[in-house]
Amino acid sequence: MPEEELLDAVCSLETPLAYRIAFLRWQRFAQSQPADRARLCFSLTAAAPIAIGLGNASPLEVGLTLHHTYGMPILPGSALKGLCRRGALYLKAEGKLNDQHLKILFGTGGDKDAAAGAVVFYDAWYDPESPKGKEKSKPFHRDVITVHHPQYYQSRGKTPPTDFDDPNPVPFLVIKPGARFLFALDAEKQGWAR
Repeated sequence: MPEEELLDAVCSLETPLAYRIAFLRWQRFAQSQPADRARLCFSLTAAAPIAIGLGNASPLEVGLTLHHTYGMPILPGSALKGLCRRGALYLKAEGKLNDQHLKILFGTGGDKDAAAGAVVFYDAWYDPESPKGKEKSKPFHRDVITVHHPQYYQSRGKTPPTDFDDPNPVPFLVIKPGARFLFALDAEKQGWAR
């Protein structure tokens, strides 16, 4: 299968030098402390494969979010903001945050009273020194999802699924476990950055 060969080739690629240089520049920015803002910078390591941007345009059936210049994986700031907002809703349900906190942290939408949130969520960059070992600096891993009843899904439920359907494996790229990302958040007030 040509797509499997393509995925294997991508998985064998090492992080390019241009990205390594750009990452060091990003790291200096992320770790700096501007006078007028509070910045929080930290690294996290993926405990499981990361699949983000599956609906993005791709030469294959399934996409992955990559840096537009370097082709390395990133975690978009918009996705991180959505993840944090979801966590904040759990804290609100526990009585630890209220609606005003959510408005201040994440902003509000709409045409009338739209407002930016106090926190800026930057894209998280892949650390080219991860994962460890012989796979260091190779962020991609091949995964597969298998559609067991393709006719059922293609007909939108008009053709019933059966035990005789042919499964359709769909290979795609993920970010491998052990990949580390550098995160940065900015806030106007010191208290919100912590």
